[in-house]
Amino acid sequence: MRGYRSPYWFTFRQALAINAPVAKGEKGSPAILYKTGVVGAAAEAEAPGGDESADAKVLRYLKTYTVFNAVQLTDCPACYIEVVKPDPAARSAVRNAVLDAIPARIEFGGGQACYVPARDMIRLPRPEAFDTVDDFLATKAHEQLHDAERRIMPRGRRPGLATPRASGVIGRHIQGASRKARSRSSGRYRPGGKAGAAMRWSACSFSFMSACR
Repeated sequence: MRGYRSPYWFTFRQALAINAPVAKGEKGSPAILYKTGVVGAAAEAEAPGGDESADAKVLRYLKTYTVFNAVQLTDCPACYIEVVKPDPAARSAVRNAVLDAIPARIEFGGGQACYVPARDMIRLPRPEAFDTVDDFLATKAHEQLHDAERRIMPRGRRPGLATPRASGVIGRHIQGASRKARSRSSGRYRPGGKAGAAMRWSACSFSFMSACR
């Protein structure tokens, strides 16, 4: 995370709460808090005297914060600075558990990776087609982000629509699938350029999540 060795981040007030104010001249980093909640239906039914016939509604909450890393604070407690390096095996296990828990339909085969909106599925080359396990997992995570984008931000798609249209990032990604295929060398799938950087960043973010658990 921006080169800081500590995985702990604080808002200005949180830093004051542990008696470690932000050091003079330090600049904060943006953080985004996103939450969803369901009201009505099950929520109403569980409440005393609730209406079981109420329609369910999804409420979304989005807010940005400015945060500072522990090393940017003055007299920050050592427990937030001297962090023990996570066990690589444990971190990999957590990363794999996160990816496996995503309810996305995946079809293995072929020589290109893409998300297919019309079939609501991800198509991936087989793991042995990649140079390393990390390359495979990074690509898998990248495609799962497209699947998540469609579910979180449907962009006008109506429930029950048989063949959802490809739009925005998803559509462009499918159009770029052939470019990925052309970048293959010696029969092995090699992410490259901006697409490869995005995939590697996806894997990095999952590794960071694992390290913070």
